[in-house]
Amino acid sequence: SNGSGYRITLVETGEYVQVNAPFTGEQTLVIDCGKQHCTVSGASADEAVTLASDYFELSPGLNQLSADNGTATVEWTERWL
Repeated sequence: SNGSGYRITLVETGEYVQVNAPFTGEQTLVIDCGKQHCTVSGASADEAVTLASDYFELSPGLNQLSADNGTATVEWTERWL
């Protein structure tokens, strides 16, 4: 969505990743918590992740996430294959 930032929060712990960048609603933001890496439309945006951000881990089972300023699609991949 439009705005100057985007935050996704793991509700159970309060941990979040916030990306401060200008968004027009046309970009695709990817936050990879496993690799601790962020991209906006394919370009690295690691420098736009705030220092207070925590790349969080999802627990097995149900996890509640909150997305500020837009919508989110979450994809989870098992790291220990």
